[in-house]
Amino acid sequence: MRVLQETDSYIAVYKPSGLAVESRALGRRTLENEIMKYLALKSPGRKTYVAIINRLDQPVEGIVLAAKTQKGAARLSEQLQAHRIKKHYLAVVRVTEDTASQIRTVKEQREEVALTDYLLKDGKTNTTEVVAEGTTGSRRAELRYRVREILDDGRALLEIDLLTGRHHQIRVQLSHAGLPIAGDRKYGGEITETAGIGAGNSLALCASELAFSDPDSGKKISIRIAPEGRTFADFSL
Repeated sequence: MRVLQETDSYIAVYKPSGLAVESRALGRRTLENEIMKYLALKSPGRKTYVAIINRLDQPVEGIVLAAKTQKGAARLSEQLQAHRIKKHYLAVVRVTEDTASQIRTVKEQREEVALTDYLLKDGKTNTTEVVAEGTTGSRRAELRYRVREILDDGRALLEIDLLTGRHHQIRVQLSHAGLPIAGDRKYGGEITETAGIGAGNSLALCASELAFSDPDSGKKISIRIAPEGRTFADFSL
């Protein structure tokens, strides 16, 4: 964990890939516990309050925002529910023969592609799939992406605006669109000799920017980071 920005009401930190944000298992190392320890050491004797505002999947790296007060939590949660917290991601995807032409066109014409799907979560397998609109239990999912760079080895770097926050949303929607994220074995993004030579085995998805309003002053805040995953090292960031 690395602290990116902090006030009396909130703290924004970098979560590395592999660290769970929260867990019901006692004694398990989580980002929430790391933040609690940091705040307790910083202010000994003071009651520590932490409320996670945006959550990331365990394999995903990037920015996580947490409130340090109940008032801050209420105001930031209200922004989240009203879609006023803007979440931007970077992802390395595996381009197939079926999607190569489309991806090149999107990049050359600087287009923005909108994906809208209906997702259904399977709690038993902890997976999500795209289903037909109207399927019982499904939820609408929306994102937009732009192609930032394409490599000769069959990988592309995408910039993503996440408009809704569904379970495994980016991973599922991109895979369904024929653009599985590199390293995402759960949704078809295995790294092969033709897609990601020496790229490492971590999921190539990073929550790279978070924009919101300060819960006390109302000032617009934007926090941005560069991905640290090895897969991103081959791209111009």
